[in-house]
Amino acid sequence: MNQIGDIKYSILKPDDFRKLPDGENWLPMDGGDYAIAKGIDYLATTLGEKYNIDLPDARGMFIRVMNENRDDKYTDPDHPRIIGKPQENQTNNIEMIGFDWGRSTTSNKPVPEDGTWSKRIDTGKNAKDTNKDGITLKKRGVENRPNNLAFYLYIKVN
Repeated sequence: MNQIGDIKYSILKPDDFRKLPDGENWLPMDGGDYAIAKGIDYLATTLGEKYNIDLPDARGMFIRVMNENRDDKYTDPDHPRIIGKPQENQTNNIEMIGFDWGRSTTSNKPVPEDGTWSKRIDTGKNAKDTNKDGITLKKRGVENRPNNLAFYLYIKVN
């Protein structure tokens, strides 16, 4: 038996999901966009009125379980968190390149986060005072992500 606040993944689109038995008691976790488009007052649902919980927007998000009192290497570094609120993406990839080669001046160059950067960083003249030494960096993509499948995510509101 499903309870208020339960979530469920489905391959069915919202209109089809809501036609299932008990489907009218579920809404997509899209921040309320579907409900607004269909004229449904999601704030007047049991979830909204009794528990004062707004519809989270889970579109494009990976789900992370709340970190209730966990204190080990797996803890969420941003705890305490508010349930249903997004956490901005972050990587622990290289952010800055520092160098001090040959007779060059020490320097730091940022690595852009959008994954589009690929260029040579000149670091100064080489030992023969002719061409500059340098390094080239390029990120592989624009985000860190595991292999994944996309589904609709619904939450029971009544």
